Formats: sequence, structure tokens, C-alpha cells
Amino acid sequence: MTTTVAIQQLTLQDQLTLQDLEQRLGLQRSDDPDFFREWRDRLPELGAIESKRAEFSVKMGIPQVLGYMLAAAPDRQARFGLVTNGSSFVFLKLAKVLVFPDDADTPLYSWQYDKSPELILDRADDLATVLQVMKKLGAIVSQAV
Repeated sequence: MTTTVAIQQLTLQDQLTLQDLEQRLGLQRSDDPDFFREWRDRLPELGAIESKRAEFSVKMGIPQVLGYMLAAAPDRQARFGLVTNGSSFVFLKLAKVLVFPDDADTPLYSWQYDKSPELILDRADDLATVLQVMKKLGAIVSQAV
């Protein structure tokens, strides 16, 4: 079964979980602080966006957007995504890497912070960061048009 077909079957479920992606597709969270350097160095283009209603935690959308990113990442090119409910934001990175020689590529993911994945608009520092990211995204979109 291809990864895309497996992801389509998983996303048909009511609640796709990180555990589903980890157990069935080998997804792993990277602990390497340099895995998502783009967050600190420059903002990459987003390849997937998942939005939830404000009363839902953005953490519910993380497995879904990672599933979309896995389906869209047949090669080793990194993919980037965003999950938001309007007041919280999570920026994600997914890349397939060769962990062990002679093994298949392993899909690794990370979010922008080590401790909590969320940027919350009620926190002053997070508000400034979200606004900077959105400004950069706006510039990218306007250049593409």
C-alpha cells in the first residue's frame, strides 16, 4: 500500500492521531534543534494549512496537517505547514531523511518550539511572532501573484 493511499484511509477516520501516523507510517518527531532551523533563519513557504474552530485545540489539527504533508512529500524535499484555530498557531516542518544506511527514508517532523507547539495570541511575545510570520507570508503570497 502506498503512503498516499494509507494516509487517505487514515484521514477518513474521525480522529486521526499522531499515534496513527507513528505506528502505521513510521512518522517520528525530531529532537534535533537544528531540524527546523528555517524557523529561526528564514520563513519557508507553507505547503499545508489546517484550520479548526476556535473552541478546538490546535493540537487536534497537527495529525491531519502532517498526514496531508506526508501525502504531498514523495521525496526528501522538506514540507511546511500551519495549524490554527484563529487564536493559536502551530508551524510545522516535515522531511524524509535517511536515518540508517540501507533503510528506507524516515519521515521526521517538528514544530517551531521545543516545549509547546503553540503560539498564542494572548501572549505578547507570541503575538509579535505570529504577526511577523503573517507579514512574511503576505509578502511571499503577493510576490507569487
